[in-house]
Amino acid sequence: MHAPASALALTVLLAASALAAPSFASKAEFTKAIVGKTISSTTRTGFPFSAVIRPDGTGGFQRQGNPPATFKWTFTGQTFCWDFGDFKECSKVEIISPKAANFYDDKTGNLNNVYKIQ
Repeated sequence: MHAPASALALTVLLAASALAAPSFASKAEFTKAIVGKTISSTTRTGFPFSAVIRPDGTGGFQRQGNPPATFKWTFTGQTFCWDFGDFKECSKVEIISPKAANFYDDKTGNLNNVYKIQ
């Protein structure tokens, strides 16, 4: 009698895990939700910043207290990368709502940042 209960518990656990897994955006979904808009968040050390991801593959980045920076970006498969020349970060993007997105490290799956979309 314990085996069916254990199997049921495992099934429920696996189903809950599957429901909790992020659904990553395609390039078309990313473009519609984020390109041409401003995204903002804070760094791990607490500094506010914002970025504009332009349709031409470039972007502008502004962190409080620093001069503006530019970057190039690409989106291949389900992976968005921004490249500042001396720093590159690639993420899979989960669009949470029209006003929010989560960026997950493309290799580890760890959450890189949560962004507000404006």
